[in-house]
Order: sequence, then C-alpha cells, then structure tokens
Amino acid sequence: MQQPLEQAADLKGGISASASNSSPAFLFADVNRLYLRSLLQRYEFAPHQIVSIEKDRDKAISIKHTRSDYPASIIFRSSVSAAEILETIRNKGFIFSASVSDVPIREGIPVRLTILIPICIVVIWSLLTGQSFGLNQLVHSQTWGNWRPIPIGVIFSISVITRFFPPVQWLLIKPGRHVGEISPFLNGLILVSGLLGIVSFLIISGISELFAILMTISTLWLIVELDRRFIE
Repeated sequence: MQQPLEQAADLKGGISASASNSSPAFLFADVNRLYLRSLLQRYEFAPHQIVSIEKDRDKAISIKHTRSDYPASIIFRSSVSAAEILETIRNKGFIFSASVSDVPIREGIPVRLTILIPICIVVIWSLLTGQSFGLNQLVHSQTWGNWRPIPIGVIFSISVITRFFPPVQWLLIKPGRHVGEISPFLNGLILVSGLLGIVSFLIISGISELFAILMTISTLWLIVELDRRFIE
C-alpha cells in the first residue's frame, strides 16, 4: 500500500552526487538497507556495500561505498545535525560492514572523449539558431524558428539513449565504468530538455509563450508532487 513519503521517511533533506547539485530527498534505513530517494536519484545500499558513513560539514553525511554503478561521492544533507543523522541510522539497526579494499578504483571521468563530438555539434547548432552573434532577425523568421527545438531534441535524445540503452553506453562509457556514475547529470538533462522541448513545441503550435510556460510549470509541479507524496 502506498503512503506519503513524509510519513514513511526517517529523514528529509537533500542528495548531491558527484558534480550534481543537491536535490530534495528522503532517507530510509532499517537493518537490511539504507535507501536514499529523490526525484532524479535513487540509491540503495546493503550493509556489506558501505565502508563508512561520516560527517560532512555540520548538517551532512558522506557515504563511502563499494557500488561501481553509483557516483563515487554521495552526500545527504538534512535540517538536523550530522550527529543526529548518524544516530538515526544507527538506531534503525543499519550497521555497515564493507572493507576499504572493496572500494572500486576509478580514474578520471567515466565518459569517453567521443561524447564531446555530438555535444559540440549541439552547441554549434544552438549558437546558429539562438540569440548569439546578432542573429535575432534570422532566428525569429518563420523558417528558422521552426528549427529551434532541434538542439533541445538532440540533447534530450542523447541523454535518453545514453541513460537507458546498453549498446550506446558501450560506445560512450569507458571500460570498467558504469553509466550510473553520471546518472544524476543525465536525469537532469532529460528533465530540463524535456520541459524546454514542451515549451518550444507549444509555442510553435501557436500557443502564447506565457500559456506554454504555465502549462510546463504545471507539468513539472505534478511530477514533483506525485514523486514527493508516494512511495512504492
């Protein structure tokens, strides 16, 4: 049975992983698992997968783990002190047991340099169809205006296929690395480019810009609200 996240969660706060910004999140703990959940990120650990949980600043903890499919750096922040976060986890009976030797060795970024090629293409296209270099008149013409959503669509498509299709991951991710290491970044790109794509499509369809933006904001609010209120 589903229940509100606020009632089920042991702690509320935010998650930041690798280079991603902190997003609102919930922490759950029991004897068998430590689970962090936000709109764009899900992290679940068994006791044998965590080496240490340590204080990171006054109101945050840093989780050192052995999962190669997660970002190396995972930090949970809350409104309570780091000591209270650690105490809550201990009181729930979660005791980590992994060894430092089990932590995977990671060198450099997990992405091959080949991914820079489509990114450069998208950037160049965006410059040609965007507001830069005095091209406003060209951009707002009927012909070029209908092409403006294409860079957004390319970013969305690249993010989706990289996130969910193993053959593409094999091409873009270095051997021995995992797409999960950059999943927060990819999930963010999918969400943002998807919403921008909706706005562009609605505007091209003849809907006023204000109404298109309001509809997109309403969609985002609905997604966040459904994710915030219910847990599987």
